[in-house]
Amino acid sequence: MERRYESRESPRGDGDLRAMPTGDLVKDVLANAQILLREEIRLAKAEVREEAKKAGRAGAAFGAGGVLVHTALLAFAAFLIAVGWGLMPLWLSALIVCAIFAAAGGIALFYGKKRVETLEPKRPVQSLKEDRKWARDTMQSVKSHRHANA
Repeated sequence: MERRYESRESPRGDGDLRAMPTGDLVKDVLANAQILLREEIRLAKAEVREEAKKAGRAGAAFGAGGVLVHTALLAFAAFLIAVGWGLMPLWLSALIVCAIFAAAGGIALFYGKKRVETLEPKRPVQSLKEDRKWARDTMQSVKSHRHANA
């Protein structure tokens, strides 16, 4: 759907841009900028919705996996405490196992936080920057053309 005009012809096909009044040129630029902005906003919304769906599916998988792994870790913790009980007092065995699991959990949370921070639609942001530059360049071109003909 991308349209580029390399010639000096009006996008409407009604003649040479140099022959068009400045007011009409400005109206065309503003109308095209509005259309472009609406389309970019529509695209950004669609991409954000898609990213949210992906995040939701990933969250559900994390939740289900987390419940199962949690159950396994509880059983494993009981096993480690029982093994340690033969070598040291029960309370010390439980404390050591708890510290090991707390450290592992902290590392997992840190890693998960870093992964969530990368959920960002990059294409619409870059596209909007390019559109802003295009609009600025076009307006400068119209102004310089108008001053040259004055």
